[in-house]
Amino acid sequence: MTPALHILFSTLPFAPVTAPPDGPDAPTATASSPALRWTVLTADGANRTGRIATWRLDAGLSLRDDAGSEQLIASDSVVRLTNATVGTRSPGAAADGEWIVESIDGERVGGTISGGGETTLSIRHPRLGELSFSLDRLARIERADLAARDPADDRDADEAPPSEDQVWLRNGDHSAGIIDRLDERGVSLQTGRRRQEFPWSVLRRVRLANPEPKGPPAARRMVLACADGAVLIGEEIDWRDDRVRLTRAGRAGVTLNASDVRAIRVDGGRWCWLSDLPPAKFEATPFMDLRWPMRRDRNVVGGPLVCGGEPWDKGVGLHSAARVTWTLEGRYERLAMRVGIDDSGGRWSDVDVEIRLDGRAVTRFEHVRWGEPPRPVDLDMSGVRELTIVIGFGDHGDLQDRVNLLDAALVRR
Repeated sequence: MTPALHILFSTLPFAPVTAPPDGPDAPTATASSPALRWTVLTADGANRTGRIATWRLDAGLSLRDDAGSEQLIASDSVVRLTNATVGTRSPGAAADGEWIVESIDGERVGGTISGGGETTLSIRHPRLGELSFSLDRLARIERADLAARDPADDRDADEAPPSEDQVWLRNGDHSAGIIDRLDERGVSLQTGRRRQEFPWSVLRRVRLANPEPKGPPAARRMVLACADGAVLIGEEIDWRDDRVRLTRAGRAGVTLNASDVRAIRVDGGRWCWLSDLPPAKFEATPFMDLRWPMRRDRNVVGGPLVCGGEPWDKGVGLHSAARVTWTLEGRYERLAMRVGIDDSGGRWSDVDVEIRLDGRAVTRFEHVRWGEPPRPVDLDMSGVRELTIVIGFGDHGDLQDRVNLLDAALVRR
């Protein structure tokens, strides 16, 4: 199988961006602009490179190669496309008053809080304009200068949603209750019979108690990563003449230049990410008395998935010793992933990894160690009803055994 291209969606550092200038000098996408080249990963594991002529979900993606011939790819077979021309804008110091808003389904936008109320919050992004978020879909809001924090500094950011809404102040104080209003002025928090009003100038972070969605997306969706770190989720896309219009679910559409797009991942197509499938069973066996969790799209300590300096946006974080089982009922034809030790591990990392299909061991990696390239997996899953992955202790007990199952995916028939 061709190695799958990957890109980090949710943890790119935010780079401050300025609004495009008005007038004749404003940057626009035209036929005379340098052709943007895209690499498209498809469900068969192949990477195809060229220029995108058009793309609509119902009509498919038209990819034009260097010779000028076009290939039509069904949208259901598109896994991810990556901009081979643009790089991530270098992060800089965030301006005072800028915030990062994240939703429970993975949207992430930086800018200034511009409005809101009892049901919605609005944020103005320099390039994307004003975007609204339903309060019942918000996960957290934090100052932009905290966006690049070490996850170990803020444990609440990577744990399960709290039972109450919470606010943290710049002076270190913390309050919990029910947020009944968010707008450009600040946050209204109901704590028992008392209502507290917090202006944004005194706030550091806000965490809402909305539950995270369980299981794979109910419908196909596009997860669009911008070059400045913003992430948008849409249910429809209309791509033509290097202009991209993304329709956000239940919200106004967003139009942007293709040059501002770093990557798009398609969820709900033929690829089903293993991290989106709830396991039938998870068992952690401590070496002494510490039991490690299983994490979705994060490493086992809550940070981004990184191997060999390369970030990955999808995967599963585990630790020795562990056993996790998924019930498949024969619905898939292939399993694809890479297995490696997260960069946050160390020289003591040493694990054995075994993959079992319907109870039978079909792949075994011994002594998977830190600093090694991730090991590829590509298995025929025809008729398989149960997948089990076992992480065993290596030569050094459970020391630094932070295992990543990178881009782990089951391919539907």
